[in-house]
Parts: sequence; structure tokens; C-alpha cells
Amino acid sequence: MLEPYEPAGGAGPAQGSPGRGLPNWTPETLAAMTVGADRRGWQVEIHAIGDGGGRAALDAHAAAARANGRRDRRGRLEHIETIDAADIARFGREGVVASMQPFHADPSPNQADVWSANIGKRAERAWVWRSILAGGGLVAFGSDWPVVRFDPRIHLNMAVNRTTRDGRPPGGWLPEQRLPLSQALAAYTWGSAYAAFGEGWRGTLEEGKVADLVVLDRDLLAEGGSAILGTEVRLTVAGGRIVHRTA
Repeated sequence: MLEPYEPAGGAGPAQGSPGRGLPNWTPETLAAMTVGADRRGWQVEIHAIGDGGGRAALDAHAAAARANGRRDRRGRLEHIETIDAADIARFGREGVVASMQPFHADPSPNQADVWSANIGKRAERAWVWRSILAGGGLVAFGSDWPVVRFDPRIHLNMAVNRTTRDGRPPGGWLPEQRLPLSQALAAYTWGSAYAAFGEGWRGTLEEGKVADLVVLDRDLLAEGGSAILGTEVRLTVAGGRIVHRTA
């Protein structure tokens, strides 16, 4: 984190100030490694959860661009649970992909209350996918399986409604970050394909692309976000082959 975690209970630390967490890399070493990997033509993906990690990772990608020149590198940050307000627009400005997993933001009490208590006001910038998109950034959604279930419905529900599966809190947690269903679907399909340099052959339903698709029992775009969790899959096609069909 850029600043220390909140003291236990918010009433002051019992034994010294709380820490900021332990990075696996110093910012200088991370930047040097990113520059070197990028020079070899590698796509660099950096695991960054806190705002300090996010800034160090964005700085590393920026260092690679300065050192090695402009190219279509599609550097990525994975997770991005919270980010400093000054860094949100950098995703668009610097062409860094925000690779995020919506169900991580599940606002169940055990998740949201403990998480928010530990970072205080910074919880107002929790999983800010809409702000990143509004700043010109690209968001790629996924599941983080096996840490989280890979069922896209629970992730889409979180991206669109920002509620638990039983609808809490009413209106959603940080509702200003809710996405229209069309944008959430695009992040989950084309966005993820683009993040992996795969948009030319997957991620959208077009002639000549690999046929990875599902057929649902309803039109989600017509029915809206409230229908996501009750949706059933009628048909699943992987690589053009039917792998699931309901009776």
C-alpha cells in the first residue's frame, strides 16, 4: 500500500504503526525486470492488488515504454483491488490492460467489511472497473480460477449489480462502479481475447473465428442485470464442438 493499513479497530495501533504490506520486488528491480523482459518481446503481466503495488507496476510498464520505444505491448496488471485516484487514468494513457476478476469484489460481510476496515477510505476505490474504462483504459474480465469459481454468471452479476447473490446491499456496493451488461460482456469476451493478443480469432461471434459460445435460455441484454443469476445454459460449444446440451 502507498500508506499503512488502518490500525485494528480504527482506534490506534496497540503496538506500533501497521505496515504497508511486503512487495515481492522493489520498484527499481521490478522496473528493471520489466524493461528487460519487454526488450525480449515478452508480454509482461504483473500481479498488483494494493495501490502501492499498482503504482509500482504502472511505473514499470511506463519505464519499459520509455526504454524500448512504442509498440503494441499490451502490458497487464492482474487483480487491482484498489488503486490510487491519480493512477486510474494511466491505464488508458499508457495502454496497460486492467485484468480484473469481478467476483473478488463480492460484498459479503466477511469480505467487504474486513477488507474495508483494513484500508479505510481507500475502500472507496475498490475494483474501479468503470472508472478505468471511463479513463480510456481497457478492462479484461476473468475468474481467477481455482481461487474463485469460474462460473461467468456470478462474475457478471458482480460487474453489473455489485451485489451478493442474494442481492445485498440494495443498489450495489459502490454503485457508481456498476457496468452496463453490454460492457461487462465485452470485457469478459473481446476484452480478454485482446489482452492475450487473441482478438483476431476469438472473443466475438464472427465468421472464421473459433466457435466458443453458449446459448442461454433468455436474452440477457433484453431482460437486464436482474436476470443474470437465474440464467441457464442450454448449449455449450467449444472449438466448434458441442460439449453440453440440455435435454
